[in-house]
Formats: sequence, structure tokens, C-alpha cells
Amino acid sequence: MTRVKSDRRSASRVQLQASVNLKIEGELFAADTDLRDISLDGVSISTGKKLPINNICDVEITITGPSSTLQLTAKGRILRQDSYGAAVKFTELDMDSYMYLKNLMIYNRAPDNS
Repeated sequence: MTRVKSDRRSASRVQLQASVNLKIEGELFAADTDLRDISLDGVSISTGKKLPINNICDVEITITGPSSTLQLTAKGRILRQDSYGAAVKFTELDMDSYMYLKNLMIYNRAPDNS
């Protein structure tokens, strides 16, 4: 279901199936958008909708499992957008969401091959 993606970014990223809603000043800009990957620093989402770069947004992430649904909430800043989607950096993350994401990173990190 999940796996860690490594690249040039400093934070480990995990890919998982989840949906994301982005709201800017109360207006829903991206509804039930697919999450591409997530880290403790932010999310990457798939969206073709033009988003206003550098705007602060409310981020709602819904992760649905076989027997339960978890909703994470955060505030973020839209950093960039390209043909694949958009990147949002978290600016505020409540403690429950932070702890869940931290555990997600720990349990889904790539094995150490050294």
C-alpha cells in the first residue's frame, strides 16, 4: 500500500492512496484530489486545476483503510505547480497529525542496505 520515495528532497516521502482537499480563504480549490506522496514537510498532489502559488491553504487529507478512515488537517503554502500536480509545504500541523505522519514515515521507510 505504501512505499518510500527517495530523491533530491531532504525529507523522506511516502506514497499512499489518499484524497486531499485544498481550501484557500474558505473556497474549495481542489476537491478529492489524489495524493502523490507525503512527508513531514508537505504533500504532492495530482491536480490539473491552476492553484495560486505562494498562497496559504487549509489541507485536509483523508486516508481510508479496510476498517477505518483517518483525516489529517494542516495549513500549508502552495510552493509550485507543474503538469503532474502541485507541491504544498506544511506551515502548521496539529500534534495528532504530526504523530501519525511521523509513525507513517518510520514504518514505511526503505530498508537500510548498508
